[in-house]
Amino acid sequence: MPALGSIDISLTNTASATREEALSYINALDIFRVVNTVTPRNWRFTMTFDSQGRDHLHIESAPPLESSELLQILDGRLPILYAFDRLVFIKDRCPYVIDPASAKVSPRSTFFRASYDPREHVQGQIKIVGYPRGARPESASEFERFIAESTWFGSVKRCVPDRELRLVLFGHGYTVSPSSLTRQHRDCFSEEVPLYYEGKMIGTLIAVFAHAIRNSLRHSRYGVVPTIPSEKEFWKTVVPNRFTGACLEFSVPELQWYTSRGPNNWRFLSQVTESISQAVLSLQEQPGFRSFLSSVELCHRRQAARRLEERQERLRVRPRLSFGSQTEFVVPASENELVALYMKLEAAGCLPFECNVLEYTSHMDIDALGDFRFDEHETLQRHAPIEFEFMLENYFEHGHLPEQTALIICWDMATETDRTVCYPFQDKPWLAVMQLEQRRVPVILLKYIPAIQ
Repeated sequence: MPALGSIDISLTNTASATREEALSYINALDIFRVVNTVTPRNWRFTMTFDSQGRDHLHIESAPPLESSELLQILDGRLPILYAFDRLVFIKDRCPYVIDPASAKVSPRSTFFRASYDPREHVQGQIKIVGYPRGARPESASEFERFIAESTWFGSVKRCVPDRELRLVLFGHGYTVSPSSLTRQHRDCFSEEVPLYYEGKMIGTLIAVFAHAIRNSLRHSRYGVVPTIPSEKEFWKTVVPNRFTGACLEFSVPELQWYTSRGPNNWRFLSQVTESISQAVLSLQEQPGFRSFLSSVELCHRRQAARRLEERQERLRVRPRLSFGSQTEFVVPASENELVALYMKLEAAGCLPFECNVLEYTSHMDIDALGDFRFDEHETLQRHAPIEFEFMLENYFEHGHLPEQTALIICWDMATETDRTVCYPFQDKPWLAVMQLEQRRVPVILLKYIPAIQ
C-alpha cells in the first residue's frame, strides 16, 4: 500500500500559477491538448456537475497513463491544468487534490502541494473542477475543428489511424478520429519543406492543399498558433484561389513557449510567419502544384454543374403561384424568396395597398425603408422601417426592436405565440395588426393577397 499524505509537484517551465494569470493568455479548450503530451492512445473526456453547480471534466485514456506519464503531464507543459478551481489526479490508485491558489512561486519554478483526499471520485486519472461552462464546445463541428488544429489527431504526419478521442457532455457525445479529420486531405497536393529563422533551420512545414478543405487551418504539433500578424493578408498569400483550402502543419519547438506559456516574442513570430509564407510560395511555383490547381478548378466546375442541375430539378417539382398577367413564381420557402415575390407584386401593381420600397439592406437592423399607407385617406408614412420575414414568428427570433418597426411583411403566420397576439382583419385577410409592447404594428400576409392565384 503506498504512503498517503501529500505529494510536492514542481513546475519548472510554466510562466504562471494563478487562475487569473493563466486564463489571461490560455484558451480553456487547450485542456484537450493533453493528448499531445504522451504517446498516442484513445482518450475520453466526460463532463459532469456537482451539487454546487460546478462543471467537472474527467480525463481518462486507454491504455491508462503510467505514473511517469502522469507526472509528465503535471510538470507544467500544459499550464491550463492549473487554471481552474481544483485539479484532482489518481496516482497509485489514490486521489490527490491540488488547489492552484496555494501555489508557491520562485523566480525559476512553481510548487504545488497535492493532498490525499479519499472523498474525490474521478472517472479516469485526472479531473478538472470548475471548468467554465462558456468554454464547452457548442457543436461537433466546432470541437472537431479545435482538435484538428490543436492535436496530433488532425496531423498529416503524426496521426495514428486506429485511435479516437471522445467527449461526453452530460450524456451527449462527440467522437473524433484521425480518419474523420484527414478525409478532407484526399486528392490533395502535399509537400514538406524546412523553415528558417535568421538563416538557421528551426523546423519543418507540411503544406496540404485540397479542394475538400473548406476552412484553412493552421496546425501545429503543440497547438494552433493564434498570433500570426495580419492574418487575413497572410491567408490571401497562402491560399491560391477560392476553390482550395490549406492545412499548414508546422513543427517549430520554440513556438511551444511563445504561444502558450507567456508573452509573445513578436519579432520571432513575425519572422517565422514570413518563413512560412516564403516556403508556401516556393511550393506554388512547382509544376506539380500548377497541375493540381488545374484539377481543382475542373473539379469545382463539375461540382457547380451538378449543383445547378439539382437546383433545376427541385424547381421543376416545386409548387407555383401566379398573379397579374399570369406572372409565375414559386411558393416562397425562405425570406429571400419572400422578398423577391413581394418586389414582383409591387412592380406588377398587384398590391391591395399603396407601398413603395425605396431601399433594401438585409444585413442591417431593419431590412428596408419605404413609403406606405392602407387607405388613400390616410397620411402616407414616408421612409418608414419595413421588416421582411418568411414566417411572422421569425420576427422575434431575430431580435428586432418594436420601436424601429413600422410594417412587417411576411408569407403567413403559423400560430399565435405566447409573446404576441396577431389579429387579421375580417374584410382584409391579408392585413393583420400585432401588439408589440406599447405599439400596434401592421402585418402584411402575402399568402392572402387577392391577386395571387
